[in-house]
Amino acid sequence: LAQTAAAFNDMSSKLAMLDEGHRRAENEIKLLNAELEERVELRTAQLASLNKKLEHQSLHDALTLLPNRTLYHDRLDQAILIARRNKQAFALMALDLDRFKQINDSLGHHIGDMVLQETAERLKSALRESDTVARMTVARMGGDEFALLLPTAASEQEATVVAKRILQLLNEPIIINERSLEIGASIGIALFPQHGEDAPTLMRRADSAMYAAKRIQSGYVFYAPSLDAEDAE
Repeated sequence: LAQTAAAFNDMSSKLAMLDEGHRRAENEIKLLNAELEERVELRTAQLASLNKKLEHQSLHDALTLLPNRTLYHDRLDQAILIARRNKQAFALMALDLDRFKQINDSLGHHIGDMVLQETAERLKSALRESDTVARMTVARMGGDEFALLLPTAASEQEATVVAKRILQLLNEPIIINERSLEIGASIGIALFPQHGEDAPTLMRRADSAMYAAKRIQSGYVFYAPSLDAEDAE
């Protein structure tokens, strides 16, 4: 009986030690799992942040931080769908700086980049100053070309107000390194659905009107069918 009791006590001690070992192992596994989960959450957050940054970079111009051509096309397509559903009109503009090439060529690309950045800031300021363009999208299409989408400008009168405001902002000299640079701009305007019912047509006709404004130095021009004949010639 004494030997059996001793053997039982020895077995109980070993089982207790084994149980303690199991508990320690379980605690270590829990700690490892918690650490692993924390690392996974951190890495997931880092990847999500990186993906968001990459997505933003893919849809925005690196120099001006404005929406780029891809994002502008997407928003124009959305505006067309909404306007069709609600049977509404809206305006879009093609804008080109008048004397950018001369400044870029004579003063260098660094000054040209600063001019483009200032132009972008002035265009964005137009959004903050007018209820008419509260939902306006300003995009850089490339070079010194910009595009504007005005979902709430449903008439020539409303688009004219915005065009005049933008020209007023861009006609003010840009001061860079104590140099006063006069840039100016030409704007072509097309209206949905009056001048086109799809994105390529609207953009092409806004461009056509912009080149007409540049030719006659009128500041802005609305698209008219007669411009197609001039373009063809």
